[in-house]
Amino acid sequence: MPPQLKLCEVSDELRRLLFFYISLEIGRVTHVPMYDAVFRENWRGVAMDLHVLFLKKPINNFDHDPNLTVNILNNIIQHSNFGKVFDLVEFLVRHPGISSELKSELAGAFITACAALEQPLARFTAKQATRKECAMRS
Repeated sequence: MPPQLKLCEVSDELRRLLFFYISLEIGRVTHVPMYDAVFRENWRGVAMDLHVLFLKKPINNFDHDPNLTVNILNNIIQHSNFGKVFDLVEFLVRHPGISSELKSELAGAFITACAALEQPLARFTAKQATRKECAMRS
């Protein structure tokens, strides 16, 4: 079975899409004044909630740098197991500071990643059926 089809694994395609859409959102809500990038709108609160409520870290360790938040999100998405990635997506989708555009994009990422798996799944299923038929004929 292709590794991305194993139960409770996150495909590389889904990881790529999730990080892409989250990065787009952060780009939309980040402003770069003279020297340092800063969050605009609701994302400062999202980043703080991510730090305290999702990552369970103390508020006094929070860094307002959007680049740090991007790196933290990328690390979770690229290196965590299915449960942690799904929890992150659920946290973001339920957060009132997240745009409806990102919520829609995150939902679409799951649909797109599943569609990308349809062809390999069909090939795998066909191979399995052929093997069964050959075994029955023997």
